[in-house]
Amino acid sequence: MAENASSSRSLVILFVSLHTFVWIASTFIILTVVLSRNVQRQSTWFNLNLSWIFACFSFALLLTAGQLFKPQPNGSICLAQAAASTSVPSLTSGATLAFALHLWFNMRSSSHLDRLELRRATLRNIALLVVPYIIPLVEFVAAFAYGIQHPNQVVLDSTGMLCGLTTDVFAKLSAISVSVIMFMTLIFESWIIYMIYLSWRSKSINSPIRGTAGLATVIRLIAFTVFTIVGIGASLTFLTTKGADAASANLLQSIPPASFVFIFGFQWDIIRVWMFWRKDTQMSSDASIEGISRSPSPVMEVKVDLVRTTSYPREEQVKVLEV
Repeated sequence: MAENASSSRSLVILFVSLHTFVWIASTFIILTVVLSRNVQRQSTWFNLNLSWIFACFSFALLLTAGQLFKPQPNGSICLAQAAASTSVPSLTSGATLAFALHLWFNMRSSSHLDRLELRRATLRNIALLVVPYIIPLVEFVAAFAYGIQHPNQVVLDSTGMLCGLTTDVFAKLSAISVSVIMFMTLIFESWIIYMIYLSWRSKSINSPIRGTAGLATVIRLIAFTVFTIVGIGASLTFLTTKGADAASANLLQSIPPASFVFIFGFQWDIIRVWMFWRKDTQMSSDASIEGISRSPSPVMEVKVDLVRTTSYPREEQVKVLEV
């Protein structure tokens, strides 16, 4: 019995530690990109990082608020976490889909946009930033309102990892929506990889998949796809696990955010900014050796027009999509 209690406590510590690490690391990464003039990222990359900060902060709320391991956590904090835990999975999955769609649209777009096309692209990008918050907001308000009306159903779950609602309706609806969104994301990611593969097979001198930069592109895209599959598995696991298996399901959901930080957060251009003891001239020299002008380690270099064969001036042929 004592061994089971010790094992359960260790799992709780691991769960909250992983989520605390992710939201703190993601915060530092975003601040680094915002404050550094040598690092650039797409708007949907920022949005995806923010979604993981919101999600992981919510899952680690008991630790942050000093309520961890208390048999009866503060009612307000418990209610806030219960409502957030049913809504943030939809937020992170929606932001991931928007991130993939942004890459897909950029790979298919032309550098020559007339005023109407530019306006459409601007509205589309705004939608990619705003739409992922709609469903989670509805889910949060609904769960929060339900918790206020039924305070006796807001409890610390059997794993001791986080607060939740005794009814599983909200969790199952969230898991279903997340699974659908992540399957859509997987489709677009596979499409992107296929487009890059076609570009690589063309062996064009302007192909985005060349040398180590091209290899890094493919590796990160494949890793991102695996990351998406894990997210789907975590969501589906929620539909079928109960009791003791719930702890394993919770830990499974900790894998995607941690993977995201290591795959898309700890990149050389960001790490170099943290190397404050290195002189700017030395860092610039390193970047020149790698053949990259602005951002020392972009995840993806994509030819502006991968589909059509329109010729553009050399400086307009390549667009760096920082992810």
